[in-house]
Amino acid sequence: MLCLSVIFSCVVAFGAAPTVTLLEPNDNAKVNAGTEVEFKFKLEWDTSETLELCQLWSDRSGTWQSELTNDSISSLTSGDETLSFKLTTSTTDDDFKWNVMCKYQNTNDEGWGANNRTLKINHAPAWTKNIDDQTIDEDSGTTTIGDISSYATDSDSDTLSFSISAENTSEVDCSIDSNGKNLKITPSANFYGTASCTVKVSDGSLSAEDTFSITVNAVQDTPTWKTIDKQKLDPDSTKTLDLSQYASDVDGDSLSFSVLTQADTNIAECSISGSTLTISTVGKTHAGETSCVIQVDDGHDNKVNTTVEIDSGKLIFEDINIKVAEGTEKDLQDKEDGYKLDKKAEPNSTIEIKFRIQNIFDESTDIEIDDIVLTATLEEMGDEDEQEEEVDIGGLEPDEKSERETVTFDVPLFLDEGTYELKLELEGIDDNDVKHVVTKTFKIAVDKENHDLRIIDAAVYPSKLTGDGRLRFDVEVANAGARDEDDVLVKVMCSGLDIEIEHEIDELESDWEDDDNCWEGTLYANVKNATPGTYTITFAVYRKNGDRMDEREVEITIAESKPSVAEEEEEETVEVQTIDESATAGAEAGEEEVTTGAETEGGFMSTVETSFRESDSYKAILIGCIIIVCVLIVMIFVFGFRR
Repeated sequence: MLCLSVIFSCVVAFGAAPTVTLLEPNDNAKVNAGTEVEFKFKLEWDTSETLELCQLWSDRSGTWQSELTNDSISSLTSGDETLSFKLTTSTTDDDFKWNVMCKYQNTNDEGWGANNRTLKINHAPAWTKNIDDQTIDEDSGTTTIGDISSYATDSDSDTLSFSISAENTSEVDCSIDSNGKNLKITPSANFYGTASCTVKVSDGSLSAEDTFSITVNAVQDTPTWKTIDKQKLDPDSTKTLDLSQYASDVDGDSLSFSVLTQADTNIAECSISGSTLTISTVGKTHAGETSCVIQVDDGHDNKVNTTVEIDSGKLIFEDINIKVAEGTEKDLQDKEDGYKLDKKAEPNSTIEIKFRIQNIFDESTDIEIDDIVLTATLEEMGDEDEQEEEVDIGGLEPDEKSERETVTFDVPLFLDEGTYELKLELEGIDDNDVKHVVTKTFKIAVDKENHDLRIIDAAVYPSKLTGDGRLRFDVEVANAGARDEDDVLVKVMCSGLDIEIEHEIDELESDWEDDDNCWEGTLYANVKNATPGTYTITFAVYRKNGDRMDEREVEITIAESKPSVAEEEEEETVEVQTIDESATAGAEAGEEEVTTGAETEGGFMSTVETSFRESDSYKAILIGCIIIVCVLIVMIFVFGFRR
């Protein structure tokens, strides 16, 4: 019974054939065509049986057949082994299925892997079209071959990428642009001849290459200039320069030089002999900065110009500092002409220029520069005309420095944002009657605040009020900011007199030339039973959001009323009663009127001081003068008649 049980167990465990378990490659694994693949499997069998063979089967040829056979396994006795077959795929293979079969001797029963597995074959991409050989001109820039992705294909529909696998960048630089498709070809500067470039297309595992040639045609190059430093020399002297040290030609052409233009021959004159440039200030009436333009020609109609800067002046700005609203910039004397300050000016501010002058003649020359005058000019700003200031420096001995001088300009409140020119012109005459001229120009930017409401003017009439009466407030408000303002509020306030008047302005334009940039108005308030003394009237302007932008304070005096008639006559004052007609007259004059405070029953009372012209004495004198004039006219007429 025990024996039968063992036999039954063996039959259940192994059956009539060995057990095959496929290990590698995994199902749907991908390998490159033309590579060796190892097919691993696990074999389990009944050791009481003798193994005959194992075979690798596939359908890669189109039919299911044995590829490889291992018939040496009969010597195995362990009952459990990991075995493998090695097969080299062909470049023409497509995806195929595979499995492993093993069997015992003297039986037809076969043991297979549980399921057939698929092996996917990756094929290399292929160039369907070769990149054409290229012919381009020397120094012609970059040539682009567009969308080379259309030049290659992949049978597995893999995503392809392109790169440069071989090039000589000292001759020609080849590259693929950022979109991964366009090929760019750029010859090196001044290179001509033949070069090549190899482009590689890859599917991530396999690749293919295409090489094309590049012919760069020689082109006649233009000459080139090195930078020539500013040439400094004394008045009444000469200086030479070898231009061949500054001009060159890569083609080795013979170069010729000529003077094209000269800026100011009153300062210096340029002439050329061969490649030698001569700069002369002999006999010149002026000294300072000038220039000449030199042209080089390679004989093939390739001409290139350069400018030689010249300075023979001995009067210099030893120091220049410019202060604007945002801060001070120092040591500006060596900045290039037209330098723009980093610091910015603001409306209703100042520009302050501090400077010092120096005579840089060597002490051994004993040449003094006299009648030195600086003229500073600030171009027109907004509603402010061009401003000009002169500073008389006097004379300076050789190597002497002047005292530090200051020039100040006003930046108006109303102007456009922008850049404005400041010009400093320095003149002086030396002992040889040579006029030294130095000019420096600077650019100064003016920035405006986005929101900038200003009270331009504010006044109270009368400034002294005796007893009760009416006060008139004249106010002018303007928009000095960079943005239009809506619903602007103007307030007049005095807590001691119980005054608080406000007026809303619909809009103030930012354009200072617009009529709606500014508002002028007149407001009124009644004063009654005020304690005599001095009071502060506050004028304020507010943005729509409630921000107070500006204010102005004006003081008025309230005097105690004088009931005595005799005292009133002595001070030549009269008491008048103002009725509502005053308000009507103000309205007719186009004034905007607001009234606060209590009025008397018939209006309100105020004390007005009369002028001398309104007095009886003035009237009597006026009548007397008229009579005298009439008598003189009659006398002249009678005298003329007698003659």
